[in-house]
Amino acid sequence: MKSNNFKVYEKMSGEELNKELKNLQEALLKIRFKKVVEENVDTSQSRKTRKQIAQINTILRNRETKK
Repeated sequence: MKSNNFKVYEKMSGEELNKELKNLQEALLKIRFKKVVEENVDTSQSRKTRKQIAQINTILRNRETKK
C-alpha cells in the first residue's frame, strides 16, 4: 500500500511542515537510541521516518525555489 503522506504534506503550511519535520527528527533520534538499547525493534520504522523527512524537505525546497 502506497503512502499518501506527500499529498498531505503538500497541503500543509510552512509552519506546520517545520513542526512536523522537527517531530520526525526527534522520533528518528529515539528510534536510533532504541535500536542500540533494545534487541526487538522494528527496523523498517527508521526507513519510513527518514523517507517522511525527505518528503518534507523536498516540499520546503520546492516552495523556496518558486519564490
